[in-house]
Formats: sequence, C-alpha cells, structure tokens
Amino acid sequence: MLFGSTAFAEDPLSVPLQTPPPQGPSQSPPLQKSDISISQEATVSASATGGAHTSFGGNGFHTVSEQEDFFHYVVSPEVTPTFLPRIGVEWQRYSFGLPDTHVPLPNTLQSVSAVLGFDYSIGDHWLIRLEAQPGIYGDFYSTGSQNFNVPVILGGSYLVNENLQMVLGVSIDPWRKIPVLPGAGVRWQFDPKWCLDFILPQPRLEYEVTKDLHTYIGAEIQTGTYRVGPTFGNQFGQPGMNGAIIEYTEGRAGGGLSWKFTPGFNLEAEGGMMLERSFDYSRAGDRVGSDPAPYCQIAFKASY
Repeated sequence: MLFGSTAFAEDPLSVPLQTPPPQGPSQSPPLQKSDISISQEATVSASATGGAHTSFGGNGFHTVSEQEDFFHYVVSPEVTPTFLPRIGVEWQRYSFGLPDTHVPLPNTLQSVSAVLGFDYSIGDHWLIRLEAQPGIYGDFYSTGSQNFNVPVILGGSYLVNENLQMVLGVSIDPWRKIPVLPGAGVRWQFDPKWCLDFILPQPRLEYEVTKDLHTYIGAEIQTGTYRVGPTFGNQFGQPGMNGAIIEYTEGRAGGGLSWKFTPGFNLEAEGGMMLERSFDYSRAGDRVGSDPAPYCQIAFKASY
C-alpha cells in the first residue's frame, strides 16, 4: 500500500516511491549509501470504522461496521550503488460487521502477497521503481488458484531539489474494471515547518510541532480487488455472484499526530470520517455503497 504508505499496492492512482525524498517534517534524515548495505521498512496498522448506513438495493438499508488490519515488511539489499532489490511480504484484512439479515457481502476481504521488485537510480535526480505483489486475494472461505493475482506498479520519481519531488507512474491490476491507470503527485516542503505531501493514496499537509512531533490533515484512498468463493452468491439467491470479483474502494479524510520516538521509528494516531465505501461487483452488475461514518486508526512505521 505506499507512495509513502500501505496501500499503494492496490491503489490505482499511486506510485510508492520513498527515496530519494526531500526531507519533510515527518521523516528522519536519510541515511547515506556509504553507511548501509541493507535497508528495511515496515508498517503495522489497525483501524476501526463505526456503523455506516449501507444500501443493499432490493435488500434495503443496513448498518455495516469495519475493522482493517495491515502489515507490510520489505528488505532492500544494496547490490550496487544504483540498484536495490525489494523483497518482502504484505498482509491486509478487512472485517465487516454485517446485519443478521442475509446481505450480499462477505464478512472478510483479505490478501496475502509477496513484494518483489527493485529501485534503480539514474544520476542524482531520478529513481525508477518496478514492483509486483503476487498473492492470494479473496474472502478466504474457499481459496484456490482462482484467487491468485499479480498487481504491478511502475513509477518514476524526480528530485527537483532538496525541497521538491515529482512522481509519475502507472498501476496495473488484471482484475480491475480498468486494468491500467496512471498516477502523479508532488511533495513540496514550502516552509521549514510545513510540507505538502500530495501523493496518493495518502495526500497530507504536515506541520512540524517539534523535532519529534508532527501533526497533519489529509485523506486516504484504499482500493483492492478480491475474488469471492465459487458458491458465494448461492446463499443470497444470486448465483451470478458466485466466484465474482469485488472492487473495493474506501475514501477517508481526517487528521492526526506522528511521534518519532526514536530515529527511524514513528507512532501515528489519527481520526476522521470515512466518506464513502463501495463494493463493486462490476462483472456481475451489482454495487453496494455506504454513507459516511467516523473512523480511528493507530499505526507503527519503521524505516532504517
């Protein structure tokens, strides 16, 4: 998931490029290549969303709550000064609190994938990233080879100067209704204490309160594609949903605090509103959408 964080792997408008970034208020000073031979990054997060009024078409309206858990770990050995492989794992799970009435939603959407790719730097200004996440994407009630998918991202980052970074890329997901989507963004530290990190899926405006404490406001877009079980639709009298692909989308807006409790390690807490959530059975012709609801999230991030 990261242009900065979790979720790019499934987000259609993001390219997760973290280096070489201009130093912003929520980042530690970058290590020099001569100081390290292996770099590592990790994110662990959990969030909860309150009950959201959700439309189920002919099944009426019901309240649906949500819990999301996320884990991401990547190691990058320095093969050459310009080439760094990226090898790791990622796990994400959405658990939904559904009403007692049978409604056409799985109570779990989950993915377990490898992270395989590389970063390649060109001169002092360009960084190219290619990354694939082969893995299992589904409801994990009847999982098989049909749940295997390989989302891919290809992106480039251009460091204009120490305060300005431009990014451009493309996301490829064979299961998505639109398989290939482009993306672009910018990171601009326009003041020693202010930084505009306008890079999806987590655009932010950040402010440095102290050297180790920062606050931010922003948004997040979470997306993913998942295949439900081969008999999923039968329980709702909708056999057209058997083995269907769900395009899941969730949009959030809020604010939070980031505390760097030791170099390279951050703890973040945030809250706000989940503005929109949808389950799009695009190939089956059905869609389920939710109204806004409050959310809260806590995250641990490490980069060293």
